Amino acid sequence: MSLGDRVRRAWPASLVAMAVVATIVAWLASDRGFSTFLAIGIAFGGAAVAGLLAPKWPVAAFGVLFVLASLTRFDVELPIGAMRLEQPAIAVVVATLFVFRVRMSLPSIRPIVPICVAAAVYLAALAASSLLNAPDRGVSLRIVAWTGVSMVAGVAAYLLTAGAALRARAVERPTAWMVGAGAATALGGIAAAVLFYLVGPYIAGVDGPDSIIPRVQLWAWEVNLYAIYVAAIVPLALEEYRRRPRPPMAALVAALVAGMALGITRGAWLGLAAGVTLYALVLFRQRVPRLDLGRAVAVTVGGALVGLVLASVLLDSSVQLDHLIAALPPVPTATPAASVSPGSSTPRPLSGSPTPRPLPTPRPLPTLRPAVGSTDSTVAFRLDRIKPALDDWMTSPFIGLGAESYGQRHADPSQGGAPDHIAIMGLDVLYDSGLVGVAGLLAVMLLAAQALWRSARRAGSTGTAAAYLGALTVLVVAYQATNALHFALNWLLLGAALGFAFGTARRQPNEDLPVRAAAV
Repeated sequence: MSLGDRVRRAWPASLVAMAVVATIVAWLASDRGFSTFLAIGIAFGGAAVAGLLAPKWPVAAFGVLFVLASLTRFDVELPIGAMRLEQPAIAVVVATLFVFRVRMSLPSIRPIVPICVAAAVYLAALAASSLLNAPDRGVSLRIVAWTGVSMVAGVAAYLLTAGAALRARAVERPTAWMVGAGAATALGGIAAAVLFYLVGPYIAGVDGPDSIIPRVQLWAWEVNLYAIYVAAIVPLALEEYRRRPRPPMAALVAALVAGMALGITRGAWLGLAAGVTLYALVLFRQRVPRLDLGRAVAVTVGGALVGLVLASVLLDSSVQLDHLIAALPPVPTATPAASVSPGSSTPRPLSGSPTPRPLPTPRPLPTLRPAVGSTDSTVAFRLDRIKPALDDWMTSPFIGLGAESYGQRHADPSQGGAPDHIAIMGLDVLYDSGLVGVAGLLAVMLLAAQALWRSARRAGSTGTAAAYLGALTVLVVAYQATNALHFALNWLLLGAALGFAFGTARRQPNEDLPVRAAAV
């Protein structure tokens, strides 16, 4: 038996042992709280599960990665820095792919080489600017490392899902995992909003106690990321519904849109509109039956209407105010002294008159901040940072000024002087990585769009390719109101999209007929 065979045979037991040891060591090195132990257990337990699944069930391993990455709100503070829940799983999956040689042949990897080179250009510019120009190199380089690990997750996602696209019956399996994770998030958001309405305002998952406009956050990093993530899943769910137009799938799509609406994020609405429109246009151009398109549009609009109603009822600011007033403790008051004669020792009420009662003292109302979602505050916040950011960028236009370095140079006066930030992805990428980084990231997007467009022109893959195009469009458009490129969630979605696009391209020629001559 060769050394490689021995390693592969001992791999499952080794993964379980390493997960147990790593969980104990990480917990001892942390604050040793129960919630921290739970997060560490999920991270390393999920890593072991993903590693065990990767050799024989690679799509399921991708699903575990995607679910862990969707829990963006949670991390674990360790002496070496914050650890995201999906990062151990990414390392384990990459190691497992290497040990078992899962689709790591040159023909499998060659199609994504140009995209990987473009992504490396962006990352190199970000690293160089962080090292040379960032005031706090340590903070910026940690963001660079985080982004690099997330990009590696995208490559792993490609390797795990590319094989599924080679089998006609398995092309929808990666999207099913993503739709399931997105549906769980949306339904959890709806449940959090209901609890807020009933017992709020201090409900985990609702960003409301210090704002006039409560918004659902659930287990996302912040409310924008929650709404954008759910919106990106909608085109994939629409394709699942188009394949199987049944009432449960229609209800699932409507729930996704309704759950997204509870984030009360204009960027997510714009991204959703752009993504669903592109998805429908691609199908229309490939002559998909109009009945399918009509159903998809109707379900999306219905879910949007339901979401708007839920948001206006469940997240009403007056409900929050009522809960806050009810939660205030009673104010103790003294009984007012009665008028008595000098010789009396105890005041007595007159015959037949009621016993005097203290008058209630008005309780102070809680102070609430201005509406987080108001147009004046959020749009002006973004526009006000364009000129200072461009002025800074002109000092290093080619490689930029370092990852997340705007806040190292500017304070946010509305947050008591806390580090400021740029909430526009295009401007943030330009500021952080310069023209070189923008060129690299733009090349990644264009090459991915080209691959998916070619896949959409092949029979049998039109709908799924169009759904991936729509999902990525949601992210690109919605991120112009924020920026979360360093999260692995984005790169996992991109990797799965590329796995589908290039996987279907490697099918036998007789499997791909012209779309216009085949039934979709």
